[in-house]
Formats: sequence, structure tokens, C-alpha cells
Amino acid sequence: NRSWDLPGGGRRRRESPADASRREMLEELGVDGLHWRSLGVLRTHAEWHRQTLHLYGAEVATPQLTLELAEIAMASWFPLDRLPEQTARFVRPILDAAAPYLDGGAPTPTRSCPEACS
Repeated sequence: NRSWDLPGGGRRRRESPADASRREMLEELGVDGLHWRSLGVLRTHAEWHRQTLHLYGAEVATPQLTLELAEIAMASWFPLDRLPEQTARFVRPILDAAAPYLDGGAPTPTRSCPEACS
């Protein structure tokens, strides 16, 4: 079952959430040198596992991507109102949490995603 997801991954030892986000974008999509802005935190509970997702956003001047094919089969940019039907579990909750920033406002620092988040 293939679904579209947002770039991301785990933090390395002693790595800040912001540095992990920058590293993941570079490793997965070849995107570097952006001005990142914190969009808050999304706390999730799924399959008896708790996660804290640190959300970051940046404006990309050029849409060109260089994929790490070992991790990602394909990538594309989508308008928010035309996301693919099959998205990974946390895509919509992440975009909902980031919505205040995407609409030009200030982000909400912390949100929770219930266990049934899908």
C-alpha cells in the first residue's frame, strides 16, 4: 500500500529537532539553505506508541527536488486543496496543525492527535 507522505524522520543523538528537519530535507529531497520556521508540535498516540512530531515549514524558491531513491520512490508538489487521495496517517493532522502558519498567521505551539488519527 503506497501513500504520499511528508518528508521527515527521527533525530540523531544530541540533534535538535530543527537540525533533524534540515538534515531530513537534504537527505530525502536534496533541499538545503532554507529559512525554517517552527510550526509547533503535534503529539500523537497510535498503536500503543506515543510520538512528538516537531513541525517546520519553509518557502521553497525553486520546486526542483533531488530524490534519495533508497528512501523515496517519487516526490511531487501539490496544492493543499488537491492532495492525493492516499496520504499517510499523519499528513492531514500535520497540515491541520500547520494551517495557521499556512494562512499567514502564527502557529499553534502544541496540538494532540487522537489514537484514531488517520
